[in-house]
Amino acid sequence: MTIYKIEGIEKIDYISKKDGKHIEGIKLYISFPIKADRGIGLKTDDIYLSKKSVEKMSCPLDESIVGCDVDFVYNRFGGISDINLI
Repeated sequence: MTIYKIEGIEKIDYISKKDGKHIEGIKLYISFPIKADRGIGLKTDDIYLSKKSVEKMSCPLDESIVGCDVDFVYNRFGGISDINLI
């Protein structure tokens, strides 16, 4: 299990220039350890979650989660289905 730290949350809300669809959700900014055999320190990444996905999460995805350690639960298609607070 990899433990991720939520570093920030950004609200996403725009109209796609490609197809004109309304895109709404959040972007989670996370950090996690670099594997010891590859280096030292932390890596960072971001994860987009649609509004529909956010509504299904068991924990609130608001300012209260920033700074928390979490583990992601993936569905059979490889998408994030839930977030567990650690």
